[in-house]
Amino acid sequence: MVAVGGAVLGSLIVYILPALMYLFNMRRKTKAGLTLSPMQKREVLGNKLLVVVGFLLGGLGVYTCLK
Repeated sequence: MVAVGGAVLGSLIVYILPALMYLFNMRRKTKAGLTLSPMQKREVLGNKLLVVVGFLLGGLGVYTCLK
């Protein structure tokens, strides 16, 4: 079961948390009145995709550990 924790926490620390921190920071800035440039909008989209990829890789890691 240690491997399951490693799979979940590894993907959480590497992929999901940094992307969520960026997304929450950009949301805070837009609520404060900042308009996002086209590059920043692409970065927001990329980070949303990174969260999804992190969940998929974490799920794959858990599946592999339990198999």
